[in-house]
Amino acid sequence: MPLLLPVSKSEPRSVSKASGFCFNWTYGDNLPEVTKTVNGKVDDNNASPSRICKNSLFKLFLTQYKKLKESSEFEHKLYSEAKAAATDYTAAKDLFIEQFYKRKLGCWVRKPMEQNMFSV
Repeated sequence: MPLLLPVSKSEPRSVSKASGFCFNWTYGDNLPEVTKTVNGKVDDNNASPSRICKNSLFKLFLTQYKKLKESSEFEHKLYSEAKAAATDYTAAKDLFIEQFYKRKLGCWVRKPMEQNMFSV
């Protein structure tokens, strides 16, 4: 099995080389959304959060979940609590991380848990 993204020369990641903007778009959009990478805000006069930030995606999840399940199960839960309740997702991710380790493909980078401790 080939290695995942093998490199001939390993360089440390340099933030100074990173672009100051991120672009995302979906089918049907007239224009891409331009987001500042420094703060995750949309590059517009309102500096609103990106449509692909965790908070926006969590709001969308809650709206769709409520429609599909006719339930307010996650209404007052933190993002981290709702994510932990997704047992199939958690099991699949754990298996994925385990395979990375077993195949010596590197370690899964974990973000600080405080980053997931918000509600909408």
